[in-house]
Amino acid sequence: MNLKNSPITDKIKVLKLVISVIAILMLISCTGLSKKWLSTASHGNYGIIFHEENTLSFLRWGYGIIYSKEKKQPLYVNIINNVELYKSFSHTAFSYMHDANLKSSEQANNLDYKSGDYVIGQMAFSHPTYEGGYEAKKEFYYFSNTCPQNKNFNKYVWKQVETEVLKKDCVVLTGPVFLDSNSERTKEPVAVLGKSRIWIPSHFFVVVITGGNNEDNIKTWALLLPNTDIDTISPDYSTTIEDIENKTGLTFLYYLPEVLQKKLKPIKNDWETFVNN
Repeated sequence: MNLKNSPITDKIKVLKLVISVIAILMLISCTGLSKKWLSTASHGNYGIIFHEENTLSFLRWGYGIIYSKEKKQPLYVNIINNVELYKSFSHTAFSYMHDANLKSSEQANNLDYKSGDYVIGQMAFSHPTYEGGYEAKKEFYYFSNTCPQNKNFNKYVWKQVETEVLKKDCVVLTGPVFLDSNSERTKEPVAVLGKSRIWIPSHFFVVVITGGNNEDNIKTWALLLPNTDIDTISPDYSTTIEDIENKTGLTFLYYLPEVLQKKLKPIKNDWETFVNN
């Protein structure tokens, strides 16, 4: 009997999909996010439009992802953090591992980082999920959820971002940015890492969204962080969603009314106001 295409296998796939949608519904309910997230959350992109060849979209237990097989890293990931759930979170660290959804040639591996010039940067921060258990925790440690980061940047700046966002009820969107020496988007790698030739990001973006069910309460913060030897988040790194869109090709917040998008995207809120909020 061919189990791969059997009715039993089909039922299991449907059951997994149903469980994923239920988990997202529960998470949205507990974080107080608007029901308008549903149409995007069920696809794991949380209000993102993006078009580029050789990309894949995945919905994990704890995050959504758009992945580039060419650049061998995620172009965008998202998480929804719930503070109350996080308080009882039992963190489990794993060694980074192969993602079975991708070919070995389409993702990084430990040997790429052997030189020590860059370290593995986790894009979707490890946080609690309603479903998935052990498997959900493992998914945060797939190489498909990683980008090469400067050692000090990873140790200090990226850690600061992770620490602050996991203290709040919020949606967190992160990803790499690839700019040339003129700060223009580049279609060619400026630098690569290892035999896998992973594109090395020039910057990383962070977009944080808070606000609950009332659209009038929605507030956003955006950071454009240089992937260099820095150890603090300067006020100069605060930017607008509009700027992130121009530098990545992503379109954020499309699920919101156009009037509200036009209001939020040009606003630059200082990162310190999020930290101290």
